[in-house]
Amino acid sequence: MTYLSCWFKQENSQLVYIDDYKNVSENEDSLLKAVANQLVFVGVDASCHGFQYYIGGVFIQNCGMKPNHAMTIVGYEQTVAGIKYWILRNLWLLLWRGGGGRLHEDAP
Repeated sequence: MTYLSCWFKQENSQLVYIDDYKNVSENEDSLLKAVANQLVFVGVDASCHGFQYYIGGVFIQNCGMKPNHAMTIVGYEQTVAGIKYWILRNLWLLLWRGGGGRLHEDAP
């Protein structure tokens, strides 16, 4: 598989039905409560080079405010230095080291 090739194979896919959804208020407390109980799907601006070639650690760079990529928040943690961050997963999972992203909590 090359870097830009698609690894989707229809015969390996599973059908999923979404029967309900809720919008989450745009504040930290609401997002924390939602993530504590289920996966939360978000849109992020993935246009900057640093995001596209993320290799680990807590990502702090500001990429912009125009969502162009979907991700899933699966949790949140805090570093030993006290930096809070969201744990994200997406289709780039196989390309990202560490199995997913860590976005700084206060990132726009």
